[in-house]
Amino acid sequence: MDEKEKAAVVAICQKQGVSAVDAWARGAVLVVKPEVGAALPSAEVLRELAVVLADRGHRYVTLDLAGWAVEGEG
Repeated sequence: MDEKEKAAVVAICQKQGVSAVDAWARGAVLVVKPEVGAALPSAEVLRELAVVLADRGHRYVTLDLAGWAVEGEG
């Protein structure tokens, strides 16, 4: 994923109500990193985000919760 696509994905996440600070692709999976300390979105918001990102060719979308939890500690 190039920087332009990454910026577009983060902007889409923000517009859909997901406070994202980064995104990257791992094969067929798009990983979105939420802002540390931000509230996690509802299931409905995540479903809507998945539909919007699917229209951009991202079939599988996940949140990086492990990195978020580790960075959020302490």
